Amino acid sequence: MKKILALLLVALSSVTLHARGVWIEETIDRITGKRTGSFEVNGGIYTIGPNADLRDVNFREVDLSGADLSDADLSEADLSNADLRFADLSSADLSGADLSDADLRNANLRGANLSGADLTRADLDNADLGDTIWNIPDPRIAELEAQLAAVTAERDAAISERD
Repeated sequence: MKKILALLLVALSSVTLHARGVWIEETIDRITGKRTGSFEVNGGIYTIGPNADLRDVNFREVDLSGADLSDADLSEADLSNADLRFADLSSADLSGADLSDADLRNANLRGANLSGADLTRADLDNADLGDTIWNIPDPRIAELEAQLAAVTAERDAAISERD
């Protein structure tokens, strides 16, 4: 019975570690202290570094603190609950990314594109947000667009009836 419990514990531990990701190969720059390398999460292996293409990747709850993701494409990526403290995300494309509950304390987001990103409850304390692209839609615009669509539909229906 003890062996079965021990095997179950090992299996559960590896599943938990796998879900949160693990560095397979990690290099820490001696000058900047930034991390780059190969990262495994959810069955995929991804290159972490400048200009990385990480569109639509699920990085939920991963520890990428101190990672160099400058100029990376993280559009539509799931970074919810991720640890991105001290990460370099300068000029990164985070448009449409889920950053809800992410820890972005002391992260460099200078020039990053956060258009449409979900930053609900994200911790941005001491983050560098200079020249960041927000482009958050004004809810009034969406309301006006809906009204315009309704009026256009009514007009088209009236024209169809007339013809």
